Amino acid sequence: MRYLITVMVGSAVLATACGAGGIRPRYAPFTGALTDTVTVPPGDAIRELEALVQAESLPIRQSSQREGYLETGWFNAETRRWGGGASLNTESIVRLRFWSDQLREGTSIVVGEAAKRRVIDPSVAARENEVLAPEGHSGIATVRRLLDSLRARGTR
Repeated sequence: MRYLITVMVGSAVLATACGAGGIRPRYAPFTGALTDTVTVPPGDAIRELEALVQAESLPIRQSSQREGYLETGWFNAETRRWGGGASLNTESIVRLRFWSDQLREGTSIVVGEAAKRRVIDPSVAARENEVLAPEGHSGIATVRRLLDSLRARGTR
């Protein structure tokens, strides 16, 4: 009986530990997000994207090379100014997100999105209030430029 209780408690602790932590969201990128294949492992792709995002003076909100995820803070895609997450200007304010997963040894698939808010409504869950910025939006142009630069770096 004591063994059974020990196993049950150990399993519960392990299950809790496995589900906790990490920054990579459980939701998938928006349909229509930009996708590219690069010849570097997923963690290296995120490390390179961190450098590229910082070179553009954009704020990194969270990043994990181990999880293959990077997210910027909210910024105005036209003026490049940080902040504005609570701005009523829902057209220009975006947040970039990148997911990187192994496709095969030494090669990753990287997905990038520029999310913008539909409206400012704190009663709606954050992701449910976001949409993919439309084609031609300066946020999409930034994601495309970052992915192009990542691909160029990955072929060295």
